[in-house]
Amino acid sequence: MARRPINITIMSLLLLASCQSDAEKVAAAAAAKAVAEAQTILPEFPDDCIAKVRRPPPPIVGQPARWQEQRWRDAADARDRQAANCDEFGKQYKAGTH
Repeated sequence: MARRPINITIMSLLLLASCQSDAEKVAAAAAAKAVAEAQTILPEFPDDCIAKVRRPPPPIVGQPARWQEQRWRDAADARDRQAANCDEFGKQYKAGTH
């Protein structure tokens, strides 16, 4: 969707170029090229997008293995929630609501 205004700008410049001198045509083409090649500046991403996986503490001697497994699942679930938050941010940004 972001490409549409660029295409309209280029089309407008091409229509106007027929009434211009060569220098004006070159300037219009340079402006159209600059608009087409402009970089998109991305916003600051939330911490969820750059968070590392949280590791549970090392197992305690004598502690049941299922407790350690549950801690790993809790850590994975927390990271999955962070990834979902980051994905939602990306969708909002693409939609233009952020």
